[in-house]
Amino acid sequence: MSHQELPKVDNKRVIRLIPPVLTQDRIVGFKAGLRPFRRGGVRVEEEKIGNKIFFHNYGHGAGGVSVGYGYSTLAFSKFASKYHDAHDAKKVAVIGSGYIGLFTSLLLRENGYVVTIYADKTIKTSGFSYPDSDDKTLPTTSQIAGGFWVPYGYDFNCTAEVREIHELACRLSFAFFEKTLHHKNMRGVSYKKTVHVDSIDYIKRSVPNGLIKDYEDVKVTFNGVDLIDAHYFTTLLIDGDLFLNDLKQECIRKGVQFVDKHFNTVNEILSLEENFIFNCTGCSAGKLFNDPNVYPLKGQLVAFKPTPGVDYFFRTQIENGAFVSFYPQQDVLPVGLVEQKDDWDPRPTVETCNRIAQNAIKYFEKYNTAPKL
Repeated sequence: MSHQELPKVDNKRVIRLIPPVLTQDRIVGFKAGLRPFRRGGVRVEEEKIGNKIFFHNYGHGAGGVSVGYGYSTLAFSKFASKYHDAHDAKKVAVIGSGYIGLFTSLLLRENGYVVTIYADKTIKTSGFSYPDSDDKTLPTTSQIAGGFWVPYGYDFNCTAEVREIHELACRLSFAFFEKTLHHKNMRGVSYKKTVHVDSIDYIKRSVPNGLIKDYEDVKVTFNGVDLIDAHYFTTLLIDGDLFLNDLKQECIRKGVQFVDKHFNTVNEILSLEENFIFNCTGCSAGKLFNDPNVYPLKGQLVAFKPTPGVDYFFRTQIENGAFVSFYPQQDVLPVGLVEQKDDWDPRPTVETCNRIAQNAIKYFEKYNTAPKL
């Protein structure tokens, strides 16, 4: 049992948690990826280039897992409302095979369209990457995400219109994951208790009313002695290694075709046979479509062996200003919270990963009373 309730202190519930066992010898791999931030918010709009009609859907930053289904629904609705009866609209291309590309393809197939995904990166069995990886062996950025359902890390608050779209995308996405959880048709989606020691202002700003459940202020302890003030609530966690593999298989089962193809220029995309193209290329969209507002926020995680009973999300800020956070996935316990702006190298950086690991190891050393595993 990971959550044990103790007598109240200062009229707050006291919850004892099993601490994660974090040691150097328990590190099993690294995860790194470039999250596509866009100044001005997600670009969801139609554009004609040559004789092709593009529907852009990119710029979700660190929020893709949380809002991707909602924005894909909005992009699909724009397309279907205008071109549903067009004679050449039944065959559609999707560029990109992360969350946005897969969600878009699923929506298109469910509504009767013939869909081909063109992408040079696809979902791997595991989202690990290494400093000496090459582009062909790297997973999509979507697969390295921690999967904590909080729709932040992208520009959603720049105008009232963008904020309104953000809230709609949040609700559509959250409902999709809850439906998936209810029907149990894809793995990797679960409700998780969240222990948040530092400020939750960013959560209050980004999450629409009603989507954070069971909120309360509590005290938590890892050793029965030291008490830590914390925010305690329930949200969703999406394990990308499980969910994205199942999402891809669902797309294949419904008839989506996958073609391994890399695009260096828009002209190469224009050579496709499809006249309607959904652009879900993330960071690559900035270069392909000359969008100066796109830049990467590089994220990195260190994956430890899981600790039995550690089934909650945790985040705190430590003395050096860095953050320690972990995400309880099925096969690993990824640890990390780092954003590096304008770093275009998608591979993990040894120095950064070592710093992430040591920060977490040091923080939990004094609490780590769990037996050696």
